[in-house]
Amino acid sequence: MRMVFRLGLVLLIGLMFYSQSAFAGTSWTQYYWPNGIYVGAGGAFSYTFFRVNPVNMGGTPVLIKGKGKSGTAGFNVRVGYVPKTMPFHVDVCFNYLGKFHYNASPVFLTPVITYNNITSDLSSQAVFVNVYYDMPLYNKFWPYIGVGVGQARNKTSLTATNAAGNVLKVDYKESNIAFQGTIGFNVKVMKNVLLYADYHFMDLGKVQWGPWGTGANRATLQSSGFFVHQGEVGIKIFFGDQTPYQPPLLINDTN
Repeated sequence: MRMVFRLGLVLLIGLMFYSQSAFAGTSWTQYYWPNGIYVGAGGAFSYTFFRVNPVNMGGTPVLIKGKGKSGTAGFNVRVGYVPKTMPFHVDVCFNYLGKFHYNASPVFLTPVITYNNITSDLSSQAVFVNVYYDMPLYNKFWPYIGVGVGQARNKTSLTATNAAGNVLKVDYKESNIAFQGTIGFNVKVMKNVLLYADYHFMDLGKVQWGPWGTGANRATLQSSGFFVHQGEVGIKIFFGDQTPYQPPLLINDTN
C-alpha cells in the first residue's frame, strides 16, 4: 500500500514539472484560480477497518485473526498555497478522525483468556503535508488528485471484564508514519472563496491494545494495519487581491 503512495507522489511531481514547462509564460490563474495563501476547514466522516493479529499471551500467539471496523465524524483544518503559474496546490492539514468504537469480545471467546469481555475506543489524529494536481474543466469547477505523508497519533482505551466481574482499564498510544491519497473537486463561489468535496484513503500505521493481565495471562492485541476511508466537505478562503487578470490593450487597438 505504501508503495502505491510513493508511486503516486512520483507521478504528481512529474506532472508538476510537465505543467511548468507546458504553461511557461502564461498565467494559469487568470483563467481558473484564485491564488496565493489560503485557509480551509471541513467536516468529515471516516470509516476505519483493520485486521487484528493473534493475541499475544506470555509471548505466544494463541488466537486466530479477527477484523475491526467502525465509523465516526471528525473535522479537518488546513493552510495551503496555490502558485500563479502552475496547476497544482499544496497544503498542511490537521485531521481529527474522531473516536471509533471496537468490541473485541468475539476475538476473546476462549477459556484461555482470563478477560473475555473486551471493548475499546480508538481515537486518531494526523498531520499531513499534501500536494495536489489540478485539472480545471472551466473557471468555476475543477477536480484534483493528490498524495500526502505525515504523522498519525493513535490512542486506544481498553476496558476488559473477567468472569468474576473485575474490570481492567488500559490506555495505549503511539505515533506512526502515515500516508494518504486524495481525489476531489473545487467549486468557485466567490473570487476568493472555494467550496470543496473530496475523498481520502489513509494508511495510519497500526494500533495496539494493552498490555493487560500478568504473568502467563499478560496479553496484547495489535492490528496489522489501520486504514481509513474518509469523505470531506468544506470551504477554502484565499487572502489578497483575487481580481481576475486583464491583459493590457495594444497601442493600436481601437476597440
